[in-house]
Amino acid sequence: MTLLNEDSTLTELAEYYLDNVVKGNYADSTYKSYKARLENHILPGIGNKQVRNLKKVDVQNLVFGLKNQANPLSGNTIRLVRSILNGVLDFAVDMDLVGKNVADRIKLPKQAKYRPKIYTNIEIQNLLQAAKGTKLYLPVLLAAKMGLRRSEILALQWKDIDFSSKTITVTKSVRERSLDYPKTRNSCRYLQPPDSVMSVLKEHWLFQNGVSSGQIYVVSKADNSPYNPSYISRSFNELLRANNLPAIRFHDLRHAYATHSHYNGMPIKDLSLSLGHNSVATTLDHYVHR
Repeated sequence: MTLLNEDSTLTELAEYYLDNVVKGNYADSTYKSYKARLENHILPGIGNKQVRNLKKVDVQNLVFGLKNQANPLSGNTIRLVRSILNGVLDFAVDMDLVGKNVADRIKLPKQAKYRPKIYTNIEIQNLLQAAKGTKLYLPVLLAAKMGLRRSEILALQWKDIDFSSKTITVTKSVRERSLDYPKTRNSCRYLQPPDSVMSVLKEHWLFQNGVSSGQIYVVSKADNSPYNPSYISRSFNELLRANNLPAIRFHDLRHAYATHSHYNGMPIKDLSLSLGHNSVATTLDHYVHR
């Protein structure tokens, strides 16, 4: 186990921070993401420097280097990298290894605002047709017609589906391969899907021979375990390419649901509640597009 002292290098500090601060206190996916960013983008350049000798110019040169290298990182990714380094160096300050965080107030590249690609109704129908008969059909349907998040779709169990009242209860999400509770209270909600969606769910339930255990996942692998969210995104991208459909993120289907619902006359308050947002401002500012 790495022990910290006044001669510790940034690599030693980062390993200690990952193992003792991030691991166990954050989601496993967060730990893996931090570790990968540190090992790929930060430590190769300045990891061998002693923390007490690290200067602001070292961090600034690192940032400009990531921007100007042969395969430059996006402004958004560089900001994420700096944020992770910031956390490591804030910890160094807390441990009295250094008096200040030299990653503070460095110059960062402009952050590009991502604008989702909104499928038209025809494109959504083409997508659903392409997905029919594949493992992606239900995830695509629930994202495009109900605005569910990828993690919420994968966490749905049959006990969350009530065919008599025609409702779906959203109370959890999948992180990696484990269940987690949503970050906000508004994310827990009761939804009334269109009859067409309930009909597809009923067909799928019957296809699974009317599963008696409510614990079984609606969208699952052959062993009834949930898919990893990243696997669904990769499979979704492959589906788009194989069918010559416009490239979008899986999450863009949620934006498409919000946009079409708004312009089809759904009251904004109802739309915001259906998406699990804390405020209508979030819905209007970030999910409804022209």
